[in-house]
Amino acid sequence: MNTKIIEQELRPLMTQERQTMALQVERNGVMKKVAAVIAETGELFDLEIGPGTTCRDVLARMGKEGTHIVSVGKGADTLSSDDNVYQAVQDGGKLYIATPVEVGGD
Repeated sequence: MNTKIIEQELRPLMTQERQTMALQVERNGVMKKVAAVIAETGELFDLEIGPGTTCRDVLARMGKEGTHIVSVGKGADTLSSDDNVYQAVQDGGKLYIATPVEVGGD
């Protein structure tokens, strides 16, 4: 059964929620559940990410795009906005979201 063809045929009739469910079925369980922690506040976001999800995607979902950076562990190197978060974090893992810190000066 080709779910892509079925989804394309039914897309105009489907609600956003059903489209999301169809995509999850198509991916056949490859979604990862991760926690994103805002360093400054401790606020926790539960996210579901799929293959190809970038740092930019995660930050946009959280309303932090352009103002925050992402790392996979406390004190770990930060990821660039185009880095693939899906590959960097394990299912059930944590992402750390923080404001960038400038070191040095004039």
